[in-house]
Amino acid sequence: MFKNFFYTAHRNIVRNKLQSAIQVSSLTIGITAVILIGLYAKQEWSYDQFHEKLDRIYRLEFSDNVGLTSAAGSHIINNIPEVEDMVRLISWDGKDYQYLWKYYPDADSTGGEKIHAVEDIYWCDSSIFNVFSFKFIQGDPKNALRDPNSLILTESTARNIFGDEDPVGRVIGEYYITGIIEDVENSHLEINYLASISHRDTLNGQARGHSGYLNNWGNRVFVTYLLLPEYSDPDYIESRINHYFASMQEDFGSEITETRNYSLRPLEEVYFTNGMRSEDNYCRHGNKKLLNILISTAAFLLLLAVINYVNLTTARASLRAREVGIRKVVGSSKIRLIQQFLTEAILVSLFSFLLALTLVQLLIPQFNKLMDTELHMLLNSGLLPWVLYFISAITLGVISGFYPAFIMVRFKTIESLYGKQGTAKGALVFRRMLLTFQFVVSIILIIGITVVVKQLKFMKSADLGFNKELIVNFKITGIAKTRDRAKRQLMKQKLHQYPGIRGVAFSKNIFGSDDSNTNWLLELNGMKTPCNLLFTDPDFLDVMGVELLEGRNFSYDRVPDLYTNNDQYVRILLNETAIKETGIEDPIGYTETSENGRKLEIIGVVKDFNFKSQHEKIEPCILAWGGYVGDAFINIAAENIPGSLRVIRKEFERVLPDTPFQYSFLDETYDRQYHRDEQTATIIIIYAFIGFLIACLGLFGLASFMAARKTKEIGIRKAIGASERSVFLLLSSELIKWVLLSVLIACPAAWIIMNKWLQNYAYRTQIGPGVMILAVFVVISITFLTVAWHSVKTARTNPVDSLRYE
Repeated sequence: MFKNFFYTAHRNIVRNKLQSAIQVSSLTIGITAVILIGLYAKQEWSYDQFHEKLDRIYRLEFSDNVGLTSAAGSHIINNIPEVEDMVRLISWDGKDYQYLWKYYPDADSTGGEKIHAVEDIYWCDSSIFNVFSFKFIQGDPKNALRDPNSLILTESTARNIFGDEDPVGRVIGEYYITGIIEDVENSHLEINYLASISHRDTLNGQARGHSGYLNNWGNRVFVTYLLLPEYSDPDYIESRINHYFASMQEDFGSEITETRNYSLRPLEEVYFTNGMRSEDNYCRHGNKKLLNILISTAAFLLLLAVINYVNLTTARASLRAREVGIRKVVGSSKIRLIQQFLTEAILVSLFSFLLALTLVQLLIPQFNKLMDTELHMLLNSGLLPWVLYFISAITLGVISGFYPAFIMVRFKTIESLYGKQGTAKGALVFRRMLLTFQFVVSIILIIGITVVVKQLKFMKSADLGFNKELIVNFKITGIAKTRDRAKRQLMKQKLHQYPGIRGVAFSKNIFGSDDSNTNWLLELNGMKTPCNLLFTDPDFLDVMGVELLEGRNFSYDRVPDLYTNNDQYVRILLNETAIKETGIEDPIGYTETSENGRKLEIIGVVKDFNFKSQHEKIEPCILAWGGYVGDAFINIAAENIPGSLRVIRKEFERVLPDTPFQYSFLDETYDRQYHRDEQTATIIIIYAFIGFLIACLGLFGLASFMAARKTKEIGIRKAIGASERSVFLLLSSELIKWVLLSVLIACPAAWIIMNKWLQNYAYRTQIGPGVMILAVFVVISITFLTVAWHSVKTARTNPVDSLRYE
């Protein structure tokens, strides 16, 4: 029986080559998309799942900031017994910053001293191994980071530095190695090195051993994780933490309000969390919105492919009516007929799966490059994957073939013998519904592509309020970063002697990065306003092209303009938004004393400038001339960029000989903020194009069937003098009304969907009627071209041959 099913199914597939090719192509494309996205989704969902205490680990956050003071974690572990353990991490200069550490490659030091570039290093509490499940290869987790200069390496890092020699006990930089852990994969923390958090002799002015050394309310740069007991209530513990800090008036408990308080975020959510301050500086992120888009798009592509199969199969059902009638006459039951038609669908599905698996193997390298990932499809990893693929193929075949089989077995026997469709009228309505759905999806996809491209172009061409072209920026470390302003000024003077250098400014922040601001609470005009605090110098406005609207800039001739931590009188510049938020009518010369006794004086107002991305609105901003800076901005001429870079490197290495010169152009740094948007746009465009291609394949198949079905009618019309134009109108009239219905449904739906997507951006483009008109024009044009091709082909057939058709 099954052999006969297989033989008959194979014969029908081969006989209807065009239909089979379209069905196989559609299903292959849809299955390929699903497999690729499935592999990607599986990897994304696996992040941080290896931690044994995953369900008990929480990240402590304050409002929208993950950067906390060292005292926050210290007070919690010492005063809130409901918390079982705590660990703080910090990446002082950013996880991607390179440190140059000296070491000896051989244990006997005969190989000579070498230098190793260190990246992805975190300084942390020794309790990190009580909280996270990093597996030790060598060393004792309990004592590995207890000493101030202890260091732990990952396995691949240790092999890269020391080869096959035992690294434990060896010295690199100012640290000695106390342990080796397995490489940390699928973790939001990108770790190559873990060092003791107490490695510095002093922190915030407190010496190691002092009670305030790691219990200080200074810089908010520490990321804090808490381990809660089993079966504990995180909401209750979160309220306990807020109640405790709110009672501490001498510190920053007074900042806790309805919108600014402590919260606990489960570790399993951290990887997909975006938009938090100070976060990108220490961890990697997934893009949950992109993942959801990919999963939805892949599902739609597979659905479109199934629709193609159903549409084409039910469309040709009338041509198989006689076959169905004969089978019924000779005694075939409805179950046998359904099994026959399902066998055809399963064969098509199995063949499509085999083609899709081949296609996935070919596309994975390009997909990895596009998505910044490392997916692998191991087809030789045992029997289980093949069993799953086989079951999936059969399931898809059953889903695709069930409705057409159900329609065909309902044909009435007598009418079927005459080749009539009989009761398949309901199938015609259903087929039109599916066709309309395909047109709706196609129009939405085209509108989506257009809006995404428009938004990207809008963001990159937006007026930021400052100049980002031909600005070179690099980090400054060590004493030159903190206290030695003379060294920085000497570097500036030397650089100004070169004609290719137009200006040099120092700042604590790099624009276009997560480190581009410091959160501060501005107390002016009786209001407490959260602001971004930018430490700059007097050259900053000129170098960056920021417009001073009123008042004056900082001046080297006015020594009191320079702010230090001990100053109680601070001169500041505010942006337009800060003035509006505080409601100050006459800002220049306005002074006010805050609760901590520090007096602020506004000496100038600058035009709003967006040093973040277009995702976020311009926020209130304070500019202060600070002695603590870590970044340089150099405006160079376009004529001799390589020569300017050589001069900058020379002066940098003169001031910081032991620090690698790592520079970037500000426009590139700023544009990197949109990498995720560009990645999303590329994926949407690719998958939208594929979806549109599947819909076009279905349209082509239906138009071909319609033309074949009306071959005899067209032959008669041609014989009595009908023109090609009338043939075109005959064929297109069936489709155009469903296209127009699709337009009425798709345009409002697309506007709602894309308008919601644009809400992710504070500054966004407008959809506009032109976008809708373009999408409708494309769909109608392709429909007419497809029908026209079949019309011309059929109309030019010899009427005699047409009359003999069937």
